[in-house]
Amino acid sequence: PMLELEAGATQTIPVAISHWSDRTAEALTLRWRMDWIDGWGQTQEGTWQTRPAKWAPFAVTPQDPILCAAPEQPGVGALLVEVVDGDAVLARNYLNLTVQAPLPRREVVDDKRIALRFEPTDVAAWQWKASPTPMTTASKVAAHGSGFAEYRLALPEGIAADALQSIEVIAELSAKAKEEKLDWPARRTPFDYPQTDSKKFPTDVRLSLNGVEAWRQTLADDPADARGALSHARQQDPGSYGWLVRATVAGTVLQQALAAGKDGQLVIRFEVPENAEHRGGLAIFGRGLGRYAVDPTCVLTFRQPHGLGTEMTSQEPVAVDRLTDRIRAVVPTAEQAPHRWRFTTDKPADGWARPAFDDSGWKSGSGGFGTRETPNAIVGTRWRTHDIWLRTTFDLADAKAVVAAALRVHHDEDAEIYLNGEPIAKRPGFVDHYVDVALDATALAALQNGTNVLAVHCHQTDGGQNIDVGLSLTLSPPK
Repeated sequence: PMLELEAGATQTIPVAISHWSDRTAEALTLRWRMDWIDGWGQTQEGTWQTRPAKWAPFAVTPQDPILCAAPEQPGVGALLVEVVDGDAVLARNYLNLTVQAPLPRREVVDDKRIALRFEPTDVAAWQWKASPTPMTTASKVAAHGSGFAEYRLALPEGIAADALQSIEVIAELSAKAKEEKLDWPARRTPFDYPQTDSKKFPTDVRLSLNGVEAWRQTLADDPADARGALSHARQQDPGSYGWLVRATVAGTVLQQALAAGKDGQLVIRFEVPENAEHRGGLAIFGRGLGRYAVDPTCVLTFRQPHGLGTEMTSQEPVAVDRLTDRIRAVVPTAEQAPHRWRFTTDKPADGWARPAFDDSGWKSGSGGFGTRETPNAIVGTRWRTHDIWLRTTFDLADAKAVVAAALRVHHDEDAEIYLNGEPIAKRPGFVDHYVDVALDATALAALQNGTNVLAVHCHQTDGGQNIDVGLSLTLSPPK
């Protein structure tokens, strides 16, 4: 559904016209243009190009290919193609395009502007009642209900805050629904993502800088359709996208925010207040997903030339105190490294998920477990029976230091997951890719100092099959 181009390269696009009608044409013409959204979210509409076309009734007729020149900078767009006869459009088609080259994390844009870019997953603080662990996919974090996501950006050395004229925050944002947009919630499957329809799910979002409110807006929905081309192409929350928000902070509000700052940092918080009318959650997109191929960006504009040279441009992260730096994969999936499990395909005795259970008679194998023809499965050990039971251990020095936890799972089909004998997740049906599952406070309470046991049961009916489970823990910041 999407062609990934190399920056600045020319791609040859084959074209054919399928003509299965009695339509005739006096001046059959092929015309095309490429529209583009760059890494700043700016739309660039292309210029139509034309040439004579050819067709034959009841046949598919190849045309001369279209040469598509990719932009030098990252972005997302579409090649629009039409067959026309004079002023009459006979047929249209399009091909989604993207250039995914990275943009600098810190960029000297010109003599008065500096851009600071960060990933959605660079959160320093994450507090959501309904989503205690950041729900992340590639280039997206999302949470349901009310709460906030906070980012702390390191300002470049040598910047005088009182020299700033404005700060603009650019981000692709949307609401985040759970069952609210499902037509058949009783039949929910793990990979559901309702496409845009008459059901709307708004949310009230507030932006603050250094604790000072700078912007607020109601986002109308948690949309998903063909406009979320990047999400469709990555098969992550298919079709999901947001609105491109541009919040400019200047004048008195900027002065208050700068006065409240400290330690050379800029603290950006996206929040759905607990007392908001619409507590519809929040999704924050990066350039890999959504509609715009834009990472969250903070643009600093100075009254006078800042005097910083282009050598300040860098790929080094500008976000500090990141939760991701405190995440430990205590049980990796096969995506990261082979991990050894004890397993059996014979139904074990009661209490098989508890730490005291003796699994010395079980076999040993590397995850995942399944058949290689299963979509996106990484198979370390072959499994072809209807049921499998798994156990593995990990050590933890201080269970109270864990502030969040998440599973990463590929299951085909039904999976039940236990921590130290306590059920922490039940996953009916199947998925065709790895998914992240946030764990709640009940699951965290099951952690203990010393040795912990992660146990899994997976049941299979027919078709492909696979089970692979990983566990990541987020630790509290060092004192």
